[in-house]
Amino acid sequence: MNATPLLSVRRLVTTVRLGSKDVPAVNDVSFDLQAGQALGLVGESGCGKSLTAMSLLRLLAAPRVRVASGEIWFEGRDLAQAPEPELRQVRGRRMAMVFQEPSAALNPVVTIGDQVGEPLRVHAGLSKKQAFAAAVELLEQVGIPAPAERARAYPHQFSGGMKQRAMIAMALACRPTLLVADEPTTALDVTVQAQILELLGRLRRELGMALLLITHDLGVVAETCDDVAVMYAGRIVEAAPVKQLFAQARHPYTAGLLSAMRTLDAPSKGDGRKRLQEIPGTVPALGRAPAGCAFADRCGHAAADCRQTIPSFDPLPDGRHHVRCLHPI
Repeated sequence: MNATPLLSVRRLVTTVRLGSKDVPAVNDVSFDLQAGQALGLVGESGCGKSLTAMSLLRLLAAPRVRVASGEIWFEGRDLAQAPEPELRQVRGRRMAMVFQEPSAALNPVVTIGDQVGEPLRVHAGLSKKQAFAAAVELLEQVGIPAPAERARAYPHQFSGGMKQRAMIAMALACRPTLLVADEPTTALDVTVQAQILELLGRLRRELGMALLLITHDLGVVAETCDDVAVMYAGRIVEAAPVKQLFAQARHPYTAGLLSAMRTLDAPSKGDGRKRLQEIPGTVPALGRAPAGCAFADRCGHAAADCRQTIPSFDPLPDGRHHVRCLHPI
């Protein structure tokens, strides 16, 4: 493993303006990602996963949403402090992103081929004709049939799965060293989800790129990632190698997520359907986090000090497993 991570995020704070106050929506987030490795960032909706991903490339609606403090070290430069011209050289070229909803990310009046080839025109100086030819090859690489014909089609002529493949082709155009995939399978049916995940895994192996996978599905992480970081209310509460976390989750929230996963041996209801264990309560609203641990009100292991003290993010004895909890399980 490389001594220096490809991506190193340190104490990242991203704030959102609510009225006259800037409220942390991503709060004290730190993690590393090695070259060629895959990290899953997991949590419920609203926990800050997507905002963390957008913060890496500073794709934020400033000044209402902004990186307030912290460091984002990527290939020797701190993107948290980088000027916009420098960020434009990184976006799409060295670090690329696949967005959650391809229908919203694709331009409806530009052909798929022109959109997939655009990063090559911007970053590699290719002509429109050269970029289109390269786009056809990229569409073939991501498994789109009849790529030369499909490259001349418009987004509305593509299915959801094909749009996502086109987005992946666009992201891979400049052979980035890091691909950030934000819920890349959310709007797809189960069969297409499996195809997209297999595609991402194959391309990662073939191209040697790192993958940051944003998802709410621990099952997807188990199949795709080397390491996992679990977020709750804007903070990472547990991080570990995937096998280690699944074998022994130490944070009550992570344990709750694992208990809520559908498994073949889950107890059944009377009608034969599988009964899942839910986590009671809801994630605290932005700006309304309690004084201590944000999970305390939903936690069956909470003690009095949990409601008064914000836990630090500490390593366990093995050094690879970290947990933000005063009383790990």
